[in-house]
Order: sequence, then structure tokens, then C-alpha cells
Amino acid sequence: MRTLRFLTLAGAGWVTLVLGLLLGLAGLATAVEQSEQGPVAALLAGLWAAPVLVLPLTPLCAALGTALLAARMEARGEWSALQALGWSPQRSGLALLLVGLGLGGAQWVLVGPAGAAAMARSEAILGQEPAPWIWLEDRALRPADGASWRVREGRLEAVEGPPVAPETVALARMRQQPRVASHAALRDAPGAAARAEREARGARVLAAAAWAWLAWLPLGRLRGSRRVGLVLVLALGWSGLDLALQAAAGQHLLSPALGGWGGALVLLAICALALAQRRTRTQ
Repeated sequence: MRTLRFLTLAGAGWVTLVLGLLLGLAGLATAVEQSEQGPVAALLAGLWAAPVLVLPLTPLCAALGTALLAARMEARGEWSALQALGWSPQRSGLALLLVGLGLGGAQWVLVGPAGAAAMARSEAILGQEPAPWIWLEDRALRPADGASWRVREGRLEAVEGPPVAPETVALARMRQQPRVASHAALRDAPGAAARAEREARGARVLAAAAWAWLAWLPLGRLRGSRRVGLVLVLALGWSGLDLALQAAAGQHLLSPALGGWGGALVLLAICALALAQRRTRTQ
């Protein structure tokens, strides 16, 4: 139990360090982008935008943090000591898998509230006016007066009836940007992009756990910085694939379920192959 506790705390520390660095870089990049708004407004906008940009990258943080921990333990000889005590990489990797699950779960809980709050707060800080129209798949809303319009034969046609409630307008505005929408806004959203984002938030929980476990396993003869570099390249490539699948789902080229879960399923298949290969080697 002491060994598992040590690995869990150490893994959580390294993953948190990577997450903090990415949050700082994302906030700095946003502040530079908004520098014309003045230093204070740009800094505040960067602080609010950072979680929205980084939380979807939690699998990358889990992979890189675990790889850094493994490289450090290899350099200090602790990796070999673990195996000498009977702790195989698969067994000791369970602690890192739990760290990945915790990080993915935190992402799932925070990404919706953080995104919705950040969008509203950034608009207030930067003095941005809301868009005059909200375009949905089947209609358009005008927030100024709550009017609703539908598209028929390539033209807008006013929908008769009472004005749309402000709560409905707020939900529709968030659905235009699924990455920053709350869980409530995505729950019954009709758009393919919104449904793909809803699926992806759950898939990232398993993806973070899978990456934390995979990055802990030995990578042939690679040690130290080479190990970390390879994990970083692979995790970045996987993140690009995951984003591409979600984008394809948003354009109706894939089902929303496949767009959201496709990347996680690829990772789970790789984990199964890695586990089967190592069991074959030990027999």
C-alpha cells in the first residue's frame, strides 16, 4: 500500500505540474493576443480563457506527467528497485491509471461550468458585444428582441409567437460554441458538433487513464528525455486525431458517438495489445 500511495502522490504531483505549465502558457498566449485591450484586461482574459483551452488536453497532461515521473525514477534507479521488489510495470501502473481517472473526472466536472463562466467573463472584461444573430441548424434567433426565424427555401422567415425566453437564448448561444458550453446546454442540443462534444467529455476520462498507464510502460531501450520526447510526440499525434474525429462528426462525416469516442477506443485497443504482448513475454 505504501508503494501505491507513493506512486499515486508522485504521479498526481507531476501531472499537476504539467497541467499548471499548460495553463500558464495558454493564459499567456491569450493575454498577448488581447494585448490591445490593455494589460489588466488582457491578463484577466488570459486567466479566464486558460481552463477552456487546457481542460480538453487532460489526456496529454496525463501522458506527459507520467512520462516525466517514469524518466525521473529511471534516472534515480527507483524504476529498477520497483521491479526487483516484484512490482511489474503493469502492476505499478495501476496507481498512475487512478491518477489519470482522477484527472479525467475533474475535467468532466469542471469543463462545462468553467467554459460557460469563462465565455461570459471574457466578454465582460474585453467589452465584446454579443453576436446580433444566433444561427442554429433549423433556425436563427435574434437576442435583441427574442425573435425567432427559420430558414425556408434559402430565405429567412419569421416565426410567429411570443419572444424566445432569455434562458433559451443563453443556451442557444452556448451551443454555438460546444467547447465552452455547460453540460445543461449540451444535454439536449440537436447539433452534431454539440453531441460530439458531449460524448468527447466522457471519452476524455478514459483517455486520460489510458494515457497515464501507457506512458508508464517501458518503451524499449528509450530512457530519460528520449522517452519523454516520444510520449509527447505520440500524445500530440493522438490529440490531433481526436480533434479531427470530433471535427468530422461536427460536419456530419461521422456519427457524434464515433467522433467523440473514436480516439478513446483507439487508445483502449492499444492498451489491450500492450497488455497482451507483455503477458506473452512473461510466459
